[in-house]
Amino acid sequence: KLIKIGDKNEITKEFSNKDVELFSELSGDKNPIHLNEEYASTTKFKKPIVHGSLVSSLISTAVSKSYPGAIYVKQEFNYLKPTFINDRVKAEVTISNILGKKIYFHTKCTI
Repeated sequence: KLIKIGDKNEITKEFSNKDVELFSELSGDKNPIHLNEEYASTTKFKKPIVHGSLVSSLISTAVSKSYPGAIYVKQEFNYLKPTFINDRVKAEVTISNILGKKIYFHTKCTI
C-alpha cells in the first residue's frame, strides 16, 4: 500500500476497571487515584482516572494497525483532561511528513 502525507488511522477503546487494574499490575503504578474510589473522591477528579500511559498506548496501537512493522519512537504527550473508567477514547494518527524511510505522525487522543 502506497502511503502519503495526510493518511490517517483511528481506533477507539473504552477502558474498564479491569484494564486499569491489569495495567497497574504490569506497570507497577499503584497510585490510588487510579484504583481507589474513596481516595479519588477526595481529589479534584472526584473518581478514579485511567493511567495516562495506558491511554497513550492507543497511539502505538493505531500506528501498528495501519503500518505493520513501523516503529513508533518519539512521543510527547500533553494531557489536557482526565480519562475516566468507561470513557470512549479515540486515538488518531495522521502522517505529517515522510523523509526517506522515516514517517512522522501527528497524534491525538480525544474523549
